[in-house]
Amino acid sequence: IYYISEEERHDPQLILDALARRQVTCACITPAILHLLPYQPMPQLKYLVIAGESCPVETIRKWQATCKVVNAYGPTENTVCTTMHVYGENPLAINIGQPLQNVSCYVLDAHNYLLPPGVRGRLFIGGQQLTEGYYHREQLNEESFIPNPFATTRERALVLNNRLYDSGDNVCQLPDGDLLFFGRSDQQVKISGHRVELGEVQSRIEQYPGVK
Repeated sequence: IYYISEEERHDPQLILDALARRQVTCACITPAILHLLPYQPMPQLKYLVIAGESCPVETIRKWQATCKVVNAYGPTENTVCTTMHVYGENPLAINIGQPLQNVSCYVLDAHNYLLPPGVRGRLFIGGQQLTEGYYHREQLNEESFIPNPFATTRERALVLNNRLYDSGDNVCQLPDGDLLFFGRSDQQVKISGHRVELGEVQSRIEQYPGVK
């Protein structure tokens, strides 16, 4: 495993040089950084995993000429990776694929009822890798996690998959099981893969007397 250095991180060409020099076969890069990289064929690169935010179709197609491009989706609360999708000939950027092993994904309505394929709802995530919750944030835990009504009797007995995390992401499920991502149900945005709550930014700005 090789991590890009702080010096390389600020120079797109140095990132590409490092990948080539170390003969990296599988790279994980956020779309914001990938967009800055000048395209060049990299025969040794087999898989390019994009994660953290949406990626433009043009960028996906460009890098498909040299390797397989994989879309990895998942919030930190689910130990990051939840679903994956290998883009095909006609990539659909919003396709986040299907759950990984031991991951459960449900598309629910506002009353937490299961929605059929093709209908948009909120994505709830369960599985063995789900976090125990936020440290000393009981109210947030109550808002973000719900009892899993779909857990089997065996799972309940083993205390596995007993809760679901409300991702806040709007999705719908295709008949083949793939999930399509349609953005947030709140004001949260992603910048270079980092969550930014616009409400928090607004509240800070409003503290300054010169701002109206």
